[in-house]
Formats: sequence, structure tokens, C-alpha cells
Amino acid sequence: RVHWAGTETATRWSGYLEGAVRAGERAAAEVLAG
Repeated sequence: RVHWAGTETATRWSGYLEGAVRAGERAAAEVLAG
């Protein structure tokens, strides 16, 4: 599976560093959930 993460995929704060961090946390949670 491919999991996308980055500020462009953030649901909030898209285009900002905060969005990138939140997208990374979301993607990591998806990977760990299987």
C-alpha cells in the first residue's frame, strides 16, 4: 500500500508546516493500523 503524507494532503492547515506535521501523524497512524 501507498500512504501519502505532506502539507498538500492535510485536511487542515494545508500549505503550512503544521499541515505537514498533521498529515505525517495521520499517515503514520494509518500505517500502524494496517
